[in-house]
Amino acid sequence: MTRQKDAGIRVRVYIDDDDPAFQFPPNISRDFTVIDDAIVGTTRSYGRQGEGLEAVWEFSNEVHLRQVQHVREKLLAGSQELEAFLKGYGPRKEIGP
Repeated sequence: MTRQKDAGIRVRVYIDDDDPAFQFPPNISRDFTVIDDAIVGTTRSYGRQGEGLEAVWEFSNEVHLRQVQHVREKLLAGSQELEAFLKGYGPRKEIGP
């Protein structure tokens, strides 16, 4: 996450266990992307058990877009900027590639 921040990307951290009041709706994946407040990408498969990676991109599904935007707003409200998160969890460490 620090690499993304260093590249100028706004990074926020949401810890599900820290927000017991919020529950993901069953029809919304925990791994989604919203681009330009109009396009929704949802991960369907992570390549486990012989499956390939798979994502579904929706360009005109206004109902799903509104549902995802609602979830995104809840996640943003319960998250914090990466720098604030790192200050609360000790020294900066790079994890992963």
